[in-house]
Amino acid sequence: MSMTLNFNYDAGHGWLTSNTSQLMELGIYDKVSRYSYINTAYANEDGGYNVYLEEDCDAPLLLNALKEHGIEFTINSIDNGDHSFIRLKPHFPSQNHNGY
Repeated sequence: MSMTLNFNYDAGHGWLTSNTSQLMELGIYDKVSRYSYINTAYANEDGGYNVYLEEDCDAPLLLNALKEHGIEFTINSIDNGDHSFIRLKPHFPSQNHNGY
């Protein structure tokens, strides 16, 4: 299996796009920090929501989980200019209490 992941970035930070269903399937939903964002305005076809994983701590969780499950991926970088739309989304409702 192979997939393309979108990496959005602005002048100060970056986020890897996933969705709540994928995070649950990979067993990492409860490890995502509050530094990530979620788009609860629109549900995906499977009923999940897009999640924008913070590049330093949360994006590696996804990348490592995909590798562990033998899922190949490519990353498509998207420049959002000076201020990404992602910053306007609600923070992810983190259940991770490990200092994030």
